Amino acid sequence: MSLAFNPGIKCNCIDPIIPKSLIRLSFKVLKEATFDTFSIGLPQVKRLVAAYKHVGALIFKYCIFSIPSVPDFSKALTNCQLQKLVFLGSDFSNSSDESNTLSQFKNLVQGLASSSDLRLSLKEVKINFWGISHNEVKQFFEKNQLGDVKIISD
Repeated sequence: MSLAFNPGIKCNCIDPIIPKSLIRLSFKVLKEATFDTFSIGLPQVKRLVAAYKHVGALIFKYCIFSIPSVPDFSKALTNCQLQKLVFLGSDFSNSSDESNTLSQFKNLVQGLASSSDLRLSLKEVKINFWGISHNEVKQFFEKNQLGDVKIISD
């Protein structure tokens, strides 16, 4: 089963808690989960990734992430089966500062790499956002013991 969440308008998940229905539905999703047009803060990204760690693919389309520090996924992603992460048109900053975008993306990658199970399961990451080159992403994945992950960038 695949599931796509598209609120149609900005569903700001930075201030409030992620709607409980998104977490409750997670166990029914097996193939992929798509989140479209969400604003996602640090606590919410931890809850979402942990809740959907069993799906094949986790897709974020046109989402805005705010990840000012490295999240700890070491325990939350035990038995992780996630094979593919996709970031299409998403941004890791609310500003046009490219260094901030790269820094926040690196925080997420470093946090994900804290899970040995995710390091074993993750096979592919697709990125399509402005400000981060393919080589920068590849080098940072290698630095964080994710060098075997196939990086696809448009």
